[in-house]
Amino acid sequence: IFVLGVGTNLNAKFLDKLAQENFGSRTYIGEQENIEVKVSQFFAKIAYPALSDVSLRFQGEIQVQEVYPRHLPDLFAGTQLRVFGRYTGEGSGAVILEGMRRGQKVREVYEVRFVSQGGPEEVATLWANQKIAYLLEQIRLHGEKEELKREVVRLAKKFGIVTPYTSYLVVEDVRRRPHRSPRAWEKARAFRIGRSAAKEAREMLRKVSGKKAVKGSVVLLKQKEAKSLEEVGNQGKKKLIRQVGGKTFYLGNGVWVDSDYEEKDGLVKVELKQFSDEYFALLKRHPEVGKYLALGKVVFVFQGKVYVVK
Repeated sequence: IFVLGVGTNLNAKFLDKLAQENFGSRTYIGEQENIEVKVSQFFAKIAYPALSDVSLRFQGEIQVQEVYPRHLPDLFAGTQLRVFGRYTGEGSGAVILEGMRRGQKVREVYEVRFVSQGGPEEVATLWANQKIAYLLEQIRLHGEKEELKREVVRLAKKFGIVTPYTSYLVVEDVRRRPHRSPRAWEKARAFRIGRSAAKEAREMLRKVSGKKAVKGSVVLLKQKEAKSLEEVGNQGKKKLIRQVGGKTFYLGNGVWVDSDYEEKDGLVKVELKQFSDEYFALLKRHPEVGKYLALGKVVFVFQGKVYVVK
């Protein structure tokens, strides 16, 4: 079932559920948009089905979990479907794509080499973005649950993705308290929600009908369809957030701090001065930390220790 909503005087949550539970898609036409153009684009999209009842299976020495989107939609000519997931294990395997085309079953097998390390760094963030979009959709359609909210916050913090619950990072200005250690001001850091922006974002999640409900649907749909980091909601915060070597770092008081640091108390702390003998000794022993050291003043977690580079 495909949903085409015109204007904002409609029940957006009901229409979204209708499309989601019946493997369709949704399109909304705003008051200022050209209805003829949008309707034409809508019908052009669904006029040429390429594959229906789409499913993916994995074979080999790996275990796949947390695949998004959870329910794969039908494919139409000229469209793409990107599927993100996590796996454990490594080695050769196969990805099996199945579906129906013109009443006939279609089966394609792709041989893949699954590695334990390496690959494009942005994939992890794009996966996290998909999971966050899924969780926000569940909150929007079925109501806010504390465990869903906690997981959204955890992922947003780890991968630097802006959500209605985590708008931007603020760090206490320690220039007024120069005696405070990096650990002390690190404890002071927290996600802070811009009051007006966060309030509006959460209202969009709660609203059933009207302008804000439609806007919430459109915003979530764009997040689910993001195909690159430029389309993910953290790009406006580049000055405060960097992703390096599979880690997310936040800038505070001139120091880049690993998002894993606060979550792992009790780790051995190693303080290093930039360009000291100990600094270069660490780089020689573990060349892979060079990408973290390149940030300058940095706090990062590596092999069970917290390194503080001043």
